[in-house]
Amino acid sequence: MDSMRLWLVLGTGLASTLLWEWILPLKLLVVLVHEICHGVAALRSGAVREQIDVILAESGETLVSGLHTTSGFVFSVSAGYIGTAMVGGILLARGLRGQWERTALAIFAVLLLYMSYLFAIPASIAFYAGICWSLGLL
Repeated sequence: MDSMRLWLVLGTGLASTLLWEWILPLKLLVVLVHEICHGVAALRSGAVREQIDVILAESGETLVSGLHTTSGFVFSVSAGYIGTAMVGGILLARGLRGQWERTALAIFAVLLLYMSYLFAIPASIAFYAGICWSLGLL
């Protein structure tokens, strides 16, 4: 790993810690990815998506119907944290290795755009956060 990339990651972590109250758009992106992971897992478990919403207080909700199995419920509930950690880990690994980082970010942006369009309520915070972040990343 390049030492410059390591210093960049450490500097970003320090800046994020010091400026925590001012990075609301980034926190809303993380909440949106978390809620999308819940929604995708619920769909994979046979549920029907009702809506995904993100609230400015850095929280969100995913509403689904038709989730009748205990295993599907457990899979859907745990998918938010696991999925968010996996997405962050993949993007961080690609960025630190310097291989395919732009491709990984472009794939993430396209998936975010599609999932925001598919899952979020039009004209909601989740919808605008997903659309704006994906266009900004592209």
